[in-house]
Amino acid sequence: MCSGKSTVAGEFVKLGCKVIDADKIARELLEKKTIREQIVVLFGRTVLDSEGKIDSKKLAGVVFGNADKLSSLNKIIHPFVLERAEELIEKYNRQNQVKAIVLDMPYWRKSGGTNDAINSFLSIVSGN
Repeated sequence: MCSGKSTVAGEFVKLGCKVIDADKIARELLEKKTIREQIVVLFGRTVLDSEGKIDSKKLAGVVFGNADKLSSLNKIIHPFVLERAEELIEKYNRQNQVKAIVLDMPYWRKSGGTNDAINSFLSIVSGN
């Protein structure tokens, strides 16, 4: 949340690293019909735009500030984000030119990620 994670991740890209961005994965997942349906069941059609797609701003308005609703959303999204991240880790590990893999995922452990795939942790802390 505006701490500079993405800026730092971008610098790692310049050094030949691959970045796995949890926010980007989550946005892509919102396009999947099965996930969209689960979200609509929980939060209603008010989170949809005029085309029937999840409107991220509307969804944020529903879940942020309500720990229970945010937790419910995370239970839907996080396992799929973790699964996709693990697929990308495997893919990038097979590419010799990749210097390192950077996980731009603030909730790696909360999502069920393990340290098996992690050599080092870097925390980005800002004064915001």
